[in-house]
Amino acid sequence: MAKNNTYEHHFDLYKQYTGTLRNWFVVSGVGGLVLFISHADTFSKCSKTLRCLIYIAFLVAIAVQVIIAGINKYANWFVSEKDVDTDLHKRASSISECIWIDITADVISFLAFLGAAIGLLAII
Repeated sequence: MAKNNTYEHHFDLYKQYTGTLRNWFVVSGVGGLVLFISHADTFSKCSKTLRCLIYIAFLVAIAVQVIIAGINKYANWFVSEKDVDTDLHKRASSISECIWIDITADVISFLAFLGAAIGLLAII
């Protein structure tokens, strides 16, 4: 396999894993909220503060993933434009190459889910 093909292969795998992870984060967040809301009688036994923190944790995790998906979508759209000499293209290209943005979003989502899970376990 040529070097370029290897790079493309790994990048394709990266895209698949990124999409899968983002989907899991969003689905888990929505599922967690649905579980939390549908069993309100069980969760009403805990303090209102803890319930609010759990809601916020789920919403933060979902919001971060939706925001990063939007940033990646539009940055890559601007990069795909043919007019490569514009300032917007250069900024979008710079953003699309910053892996730390994705890593930060994933870590924030993971920590938010961890906090929500710990809160849920404290109730159960």
